[in-house]
Amino acid sequence: MIQIVEKIYIKIADVPSPEWSELPIVPATAKIETEISKEEAGWLRTTELKATLSRKHPWLFRNLIVNVLLDDGKTLSIGSSDIPVHFTLERSNAREVSFKHKTRADM
Repeated sequence: MIQIVEKIYIKIADVPSPEWSELPIVPATAKIETEISKEEAGWLRTTELKATLSRKHPWLFRNLIVNVLLDDGKTLSIGSSDIPVHFTLERSNAREVSFKHKTRADM
């Protein structure tokens, strides 16, 4: 299911700090998709996020935990210190960032 993202907050996963920082996303460009599938080893949750940034963020290429605020008011937390999120950056005429994060789904 694809959902529209209002805000994205990131925190460095391998530093014990409660500090969160908001990513400077261009409004209405961020989307997130979550899929739950059955694998041989159990249930797998795959989360993909894509967004356009208005400027680069200094933490972008660190090991991250990501909190995503959706347009319906719900919040998703993705990543942990054990399995952090890693963004990729595609530069054309815009700064497009994305990640694909896989983890065991609790069913």
